[in-house]
Amino acid sequence: MREGRPKGSRACDFLEVIRFLCLFRKGARNVYQVYHESRRFDIKKIYRYLRYCLEIRLLEVDHVETSGFLPPKYYRLTEMGRVLIELLPPDPPYLNQILMRRRELADKPYSASKPIPT
Repeated sequence: MREGRPKGSRACDFLEVIRFLCLFRKGARNVYQVYHESRRFDIKKIYRYLRYCLEIRLLEVDHVETSGFLPPKYYRLTEMGRVLIELLPPDPPYLNQILMRRRELADKPYSASKPIPT
């Protein structure tokens, strides 16, 4: 039985969205920069979270470089995204605590995601 979100799911985890937005705290970034700054996000995850954050207006397109074959788009935090980030400390250790607690709960032998052996 498959655990986690179904394949092709458009759902995004709130804690991961916060971590994704923290990458834009210093300024405008393109996808290539985000990919190389974070080991947590692979390229598919970056585009999924980018699309989600653009839809709910936490990020916006800052500018597009016109030189080159594939001009990169730079994204920045919107005012709403900046307010959401400012509610949290710069390096939130509690995010790691929440993620560890969630893993502990998921590893229980008879959790909701794992069937009881018969």
